[in-house]
Amino acid sequence: DGTATALASAAISHGKPLAVLPLGTANLLARDLRLPLDPEAWVTGLAAMEPRRIDVGEVNGRIFLHKVVVGTIPGIAAVREEIRDRHSLATKLAFLGHFARRLARARRIAVEITPSDGPPRIERVQSIAVGNNGYDEGLGRFFSRSRLDAGRLSVYVFKHLTFADTVRLGAEMLLGTWRQDEALEIEDVRALTIRLRRRKVRVMLDGEVTMLDAPLRFTLMPRGLTVLAPPLAAAEETLPGAQPQPA
Repeated sequence: DGTATALASAAISHGKPLAVLPLGTANLLARDLRLPLDPEAWVTGLAAMEPRRIDVGEVNGRIFLHKVVVGTIPGIAAVREEIRDRHSLATKLAFLGHFARRLARARRIAVEITPSDGPPRIERVQSIAVGNNGYDEGLGRFFSRSRLDAGRLSVYVFKHLTFADTVRLGAEMLLGTWRQDEALEIEDVRALTIRLRRRKVRVMLDGEVTMLDAPLRFTLMPRGLTVLAPPLAAAEETLPGAQPQPA
């Protein structure tokens, strides 16, 4: 997803469509587009793919296609990047221990959140995620979006995020009941500014950890990127209960 986002900037600036070959770890954008995850099936289906325009998020001039996370999670993700190529059981167990300790020691941070259509407010949070369109709620719909062109940013504010909260939220995402969790507040906006006390802030942008200047100013480019994807009717057949996207 980080690679797709980096190349999307070039595609936008040159007015070219982006084709996403899903060879990454999570392939979240490819899954949202209902692309075949098998490379041979992807190549076979390429001729039938059609251009589709999707929304693009932007934070301080950097684009994102999925989400930006501020707070506790980027620090944990930085450790994950260090062990990305190590697949031993000992490494995975060590990371799980680090994950639990980091959450146990994490302190809430004070942020000022200013949506484009509302007054500023001060919150004490552990993490904030700003998504390019909202995540679905449904059985097994884990970080899945059926709409990529709704023209909204979805803001997820985590007031507290212990290891138990994380486990519970993960189970609720699999069961399709996560939006009602007491640790989470959700808001849809068209633009957003997040101010912190620090001048630089570490964020996780589409899976990649980077530093950005504060404040963080989020905007949306409606249907700003053209991607190649299966025809909508064919894509919807693989997603029971999904709402059709406008062509």
